[in-house]
Order: sequence, then C-alpha cells, then structure tokens
Amino acid sequence: MKQLLVLIFIIVLIPVHSYAERTPGPKARQAGDLALIVTASESLNYIKDWVSTSHDKPITIKRLYQIKPDQVAYCAFLVTGMSPDVKGMYAFVVHFKLKDPTGKILFDMPSYAKGNGPYPNIPTFIMANPALDLILEQSDPAGLYLIEATVEDLVTGKKAYDKYMIELKK
Repeated sequence: MKQLLVLIFIIVLIPVHSYAERTPGPKARQAGDLALIVTASESLNYIKDWVSTSHDKPITIKRLYQIKPDQVAYCAFLVTGMSPDVKGMYAFVVHFKLKDPTGKILFDMPSYAKGNGPYPNIPTFIMANPALDLILEQSDPAGLYLIEATVEDLVTGKKAYDKYMIELKK
C-alpha cells in the first residue's frame, strides 16, 4: 500500500513539474497588436546576444529583481506588434519614468528610446535604443523602485504600457 501511494505521488508530481519547465516566455505579436516588455539584467551580455542572433531564435534574459548600491541594472524596452507604414517601415518611441519607494518620480524621460526600420517578415521583438543603465546609490532609500514605460507606435498612434520593479537592498 505504501509503495502504491509513493507511485501515485510521483505520477501526480511529474506532469506539474514538466509543465512548469515547458511554460513559454512571451510571444511576439502580429502587426497592430502593440506590446511592451520592460526587463533588467545584471549583465550587458543579453544585448550582445540580441543583436547577434537571428529573429527566429529565442534569447534568454536573466532577469534582475534586486540590486545593491552602485550596482548597474541594464534595463531594456522590448517592443512587439508595431505596425508598418505604406512603405513597410515601423517606428516607435518609448517614454519612461522611474519612481522611488515612496512613489516620487526621480526621472521622467519622454522619448527616451526609439526604434525604426523595415518591418520584419515574422512577428518579433525589437529592442528600443538605447537601453537604460540604472544605478542607485548608497544615499538612495532602500526599497522597491518602479520603472514605468509606454511605447507609442508612431505609425498608428497606438500605445502600450509595462512596468518593472527592482529592489534596492542595502
């Protein structure tokens, strides 16, 4: 009886564990279905991988959720679902704000990052340029900082929003 219970326990756990490992990341969207993903990493390597890898290969970004004073958080704004104009070109701009743990706006940067070029043949993510190098100092209060960003499709005027939280821990 004890072996049967162990076997049932194992059978129940395996599908759940396998499902968790196979959960896909965000999918690129079709034209007109604008979306933005804000992310941060402890290394610039993901940017090097991004620009040197074809659109059909997935890129892994090791997300950073906690930093120490004077540590760099390399933040990216990933855009998908923008629309092409009549010449087959896309164009977008990313606006962002950084808020401290009290909600006070530290930076309000309209038109911070941009992207434009020939519209890709397949749904894909485009990294806005430039990325954001975020450094919080010892004098900044510990706690959760909020990066709020909006992408604006300059072809259609559509907008999409995302946010990312990162904790300064001393």
